Amino acid sequence: MEKHCPLCGRPSSDLRFIGEICEPCIVKKLKSSLPSSVRIRACKFCGRTWSAGEFRDNKKISLAAAIRQGLGQKGCLVDVLSYDSESAKVRLTFEVDGRHAAFIEELGLERSYEMCRRCSRLKAGYYEAVVQFRGGARDAGRMSAALERFMGRRGAFVSKKVELKYGADVYVSDKKAASEFMLAWHLKPKRSYTLYGMKHGKKLYRNIYSVDLGEQRVR
Repeated sequence: MEKHCPLCGRPSSDLRFIGEICEPCIVKKLKSSLPSSVRIRACKFCGRTWSAGEFRDNKKISLAAAIRQGLGQKGCLVDVLSYDSESAKVRLTFEVDGRHAAFIEELGLERSYEMCRRCSRLKAGYYEAVVQFRGGARDAGRMSAALERFMGRRGAFVSKKVELKYGADVYVSDKKAASEFMLAWHLKPKRSYTLYGMKHGKKLYRNIYSVDLGEQRVR
């Protein structure tokens, strides 16, 4: 049985209906409920966007999550098509009466800039572990570069590198990631620890990894 939209009068033979209302009228109603811009949090140094309780690297995914939060629309899916510093072109999908209504919209972005924890630690020279490569400057340099790339892939960083005649000392922000690097490269370092502070009554230690590149085969 053919239906007519109570808002515009158009028939269901010409348009897709969602419930008793045609899709264009549904979309028009949804668009009218949207703000012209959304406020998002971003790090002023690395540009990462705050979403789901932390600053995240994947810009389209994290920006989509931040926009969804900024819109305050429950059940709304956000897909970022393109963006710049001032606006984002997004596909918004809403569930209405058990069916999906989707449309493309351009939203303004009001960025609230701050410093993320990672950049704050980087600027302060923070580190949780020191990896001491020994066995020659050339091999130590190669391993230092590999370690820095490994840290970056895990959201960590190298805060300082000290080049030595027979090696290098690399200061890294995440001791867990440093341990993972040792496993990934099949290294067997000598481990030691230094106490550097207290937090909530718990002692905090820095890990020291001493790797003799001349004694073990490096991939």
